[in-house]
Amino acid sequence: NGGRFLCQCTSTSSHQSMEIEQSFAEWSHTRGIAAPKVALHDFGSIRGMRAVMKILVGEVLVSVPKSAALCVTDRQLCPFPDVIAPQSWADASLPVRLALVLLHEVGLGTASEFAPWIRTFPEHHEDKPARWTQAELEELQDEIV
Repeated sequence: NGGRFLCQCTSTSSHQSMEIEQSFAEWSHTRGIAAPKVALHDFGSIRGMRAVMKILVGEVLVSVPKSAALCVTDRQLCPFPDVIAPQSWADASLPVRLALVLLHEVGLGTASEFAPWIRTFPEHHEDKPARWTQAELEELQDEIV
């Protein structure tokens, strides 16, 4: 490929994207999430947030009630002992616990109370650096460095 790294990205259709954004907006509103100056947006193959109004330095961009967030604590009992051994949960770091809770919610599919938010996640990850082969990573190396 002439020493160039090629990456093919995928994205959802614009109709699907609009449906996902609308569902997320409704869900956010009903849960008390406030983000008046930003909105979900597809930037080609990347989904993120974009400003929809002028943002001043120091302004809060997003406000999320604790009841609308995935949260874990160091004293929290294992929320699904039928899946994770309570001792494994107790030994897990907070980021690992949060990842486990998120994976559990993803596994619930549309039954998850977080389903509209989860639908905003990318569907494909083949283009992410964590998925690149060793050969692809080596193509990024600069011979001079």
